[in-house]
Amino acid sequence: MQTAGVEPSSVYYRTVDVCPVDLGLMKAIDAIHLDQLFRGNRRMRDKLTNRMVLLRLLTAKKSSA
Repeated sequence: MQTAGVEPSSVYYRTVDVCPVDLGLMKAIDAIHLDQLFRGNRRMRDKLTNRMVLLRLLTAKKSSA
């Protein structure tokens, strides 16, 4: 079967833009995982939850100031 110079994967897969909030979350997950490889998924969840609470508090302080 000839593909006419087109990769089959490019026909079936369409790229999707990622939300900036999701990108930030992915970067946070990567940073924590690379820093502390021993953390399991529950500890990662707790760490991210704590980080998100802090971010919300800082954002609320900035908006009220």
